[in-house]
Amino acid sequence: MDAGRRLGGTGFGPVGLWHGGDCALAFRRRPLRDTDGHAADPVIGGDGSLVLLGSGRIDRQADVIGQLGLERTRVWTDAGLMMAAFSRWGEAAPERLHGDFSFIVWDRVRRRLTLARAGLGSLPLFYHRGDGFVVFGSTPAALIALGLFPRDLDHATVGEHLIGSAADNEASIYRAVRRVPRTAVTRIDPSDSSPSGARTAVYWRPRRGSVLRLKDDQAYVEAGREVLADVLCGYLRSTQPLAVMLSGGFDSGAIASTLALLAPGREILGLTTVPVPGSAAAGGAIGREWDLVQSLARRYPNLRVQPVAEKTLTPVDEDARTLFDATGLPLTGISLMARRFALARAAERAGAATLLNGDGGNRTLTSEGNGLFRDLFLAGRWGRLARETVSAARYRRKPVMSFLWHVVLRDLVSRPVLRAWRRARGTLDVPIHDGSFLRPDFARASGLERLFAGVSHNPSRWKWMHQADLDTAVLGISPSQAETFTLCFHGMGLDYGAPFRDRRMVDFVLSLPSDQLQRNGVPRFLARRVLADRLPPETLAERGYFPPFADAEDWVRGWWDKAAETLDSQHPVDLAAAAIDLPRLQARLAGGAPVFERPSGADYDEIVQGMANALYVNAFLRWHAGRNQ
Repeated sequence: MDAGRRLGGTGFGPVGLWHGGDCALAFRRRPLRDTDGHAADPVIGGDGSLVLLGSGRIDRQADVIGQLGLERTRVWTDAGLMMAAFSRWGEAAPERLHGDFSFIVWDRVRRRLTLARAGLGSLPLFYHRGDGFVVFGSTPAALIALGLFPRDLDHATVGEHLIGSAADNEASIYRAVRRVPRTAVTRIDPSDSSPSGARTAVYWRPRRGSVLRLKDDQAYVEAGREVLADVLCGYLRSTQPLAVMLSGGFDSGAIASTLALLAPGREILGLTTVPVPGSAAAGGAIGREWDLVQSLARRYPNLRVQPVAEKTLTPVDEDARTLFDATGLPLTGISLMARRFALARAAERAGAATLLNGDGGNRTLTSEGNGLFRDLFLAGRWGRLARETVSAARYRRKPVMSFLWHVVLRDLVSRPVLRAWRRARGTLDVPIHDGSFLRPDFARASGLERLFAGVSHNPSRWKWMHQADLDTAVLGISPSQAETFTLCFHGMGLDYGAPFRDRRMVDFVLSLPSDQLQRNGVPRFLARRVLADRLPPETLAERGYFPPFADAEDWVRGWWDKAAETLDSQHPVDLAAAAIDLPRLQARLAGGAPVFERPSGADYDEIVQGMANALYVNAFLRWHAGRNQ
């Protein structure tokens, strides 16, 4: 079966088939955890009425077994616990479980299909409801191979890939295919009268609740260490090697060092991208990162670090077309193109089966805590507010008045006043296509502008969101292009995880008093204390974040001329010509490769993000139209 072969990847077993009446399943299994040897696919429960196929990991298993009153001496597989939880709690089960997991349940009696998934590391789920049937799977490519529905593309989602954000968490690149959002449950049954024939409920969103009050500062440190260990322990159930995308900063360093402490007898592999020798970036901040990574490794005998001389994924790389074939999805996002793909390939070569990164750290445990200023203002603590402002400016080596204006007052003034100020300056409205090569008329015609008008992360709203609201908004975005990350790594045989986006970590950090995140002008106040016994002193002394793509100029120069030549030689497909401002893209390429004064700014974003996304989407559209022969 062609559809079955498109599931999984490196290290997966042969295609398994199961048929039971009106339900047929195809799957591939990769043994990864300590109980996988006992796994049976699918799991039958509910006196034979329920059929479950699951993927992933259930954490806090002893607690789950106790809550469900299950036999403790029995070996419970992750899928077995998913079935036991669903049998008891129904569609509320995913909310009561922790870990990275996805599962489907077919209720033979009610003729109801339930699809559920956890957070960022969970396997994506896609589905199509046809006339009298439903098909579902972990990749659009597998569903398309069935030949049961047209392959027409969803124009609004094409636009989302061009701008690198999303307004519809259930849309996919294909008009006939929907996806299950993260931390959500989708139910499909014959009685459903909704337009898509399905109803989706998101069971968790990042939000600020009641403030956590502990007895003293040390109690917060202990709580932070406990949550970090709780989240990471689940990954250690893997019987295969673990790897971490390791930089010289706090986030990935926290993951690698904590894993090394939790499993002192087990090797942890740290993979670090380094610039090509002789490049301009090699002597800058990114070069210093490698020194910090080595310093971290010297503290832990079981942490082995390896530099990865980047063979980057470029917009004119044949690897891209291979990934289109494997997933049926476009590739966008500089983090995948310039770094993560290279690291994943290195992890695959090293025999790792789990790959973790520090994504989300700067919005959770290592947040700078700039919400403190507004909290002090609302509490009427004017003296403390003035002292913190001066101290923070000095710590960041910024002029006090500049810091006050750009950071503090931005969060203090009323939103109507801020909007009036921006309106007077002509910066109130930011079009969704800003910084991209998406054609404005396509954004309107596809309905993308209308979709973005209703979401909190509309680019115009970023400008006046309070810092506290901005953090929750960023953590809640679930772009369709992020699924490509997971599926790319999954195809390499890698279980992918972002521990800082685990809802246990997010809930903990969003409950903290703001003075735990910043104090006496020092940002990342809690993180520095939580990691004080884990990271090297020189890492803890870093005042800010490392530029995530300090060597972007070298990356861009590596493909610029070939991209210009390739684009000039192509006759564009109709959809690409409608969606992408190809004349502007060609003119920009014809102007020669850029020189960035710093790895940020409008010009940097347009080239590194917007141009790369446009070239990749163009390549995908040509692949979809059958032009990449």
